Amino acid sequence: MASIFERILGFLSGAVPEDPLTKVLRQAISDGGARREFEHVGVFVLAEGDEEWTRFSAQATPEAAAAAIGSMDWESGIHFVVAVPRPGLALAFSGCLSPDDGFSVSFFDREAGVELVCDDPPASLAEATSDLSAFVRGEGSWKARFRELDGAPEQVAGQPGRA
Repeated sequence: MASIFERILGFLSGAVPEDPLTKVLRQAISDGGARREFEHVGVFVLAEGDEEWTRFSAQATPEAAAAAIGSMDWESGIHFVVAVPRPGLALAFSGCLSPDDGFSVSFFDREAGVELVCDDPPASLAEATSDLSAFVRGEGSWKARFRELDGAPEQVAGQPGRA
């Protein structure tokens, strides 16, 4: 079975396998799903089986990101947590603890026209929490997961404070 990382890449490239993850990915990545939520600052969650995103917090803070990750049952299905520190800028963590699926991180910057899936997915919930926390604080350590962003100057490629 393909990892969640491979499935997301397949979804983005149009080569979508017919499996239970397809519906969740369609909802999470479609224009009617997460991208609409990326217009609002905060932390959002989507649990497998949910029809709508839930605004977990109106503030995109490290504490809210950690609490959102901690609120999900990562052993029972594929879930999503998205941090949006400013409209159009988001880092999304998704996956489950199943070794067949694993985790992934996606980066969205509407202003720059960038949508990326990580090259190096987090191996644990602690790593994902660290990435989302660094992202909302405006620190660049999360960029190392993306070959396209690794080493990018701090003033470009998704810094929350960028105007």
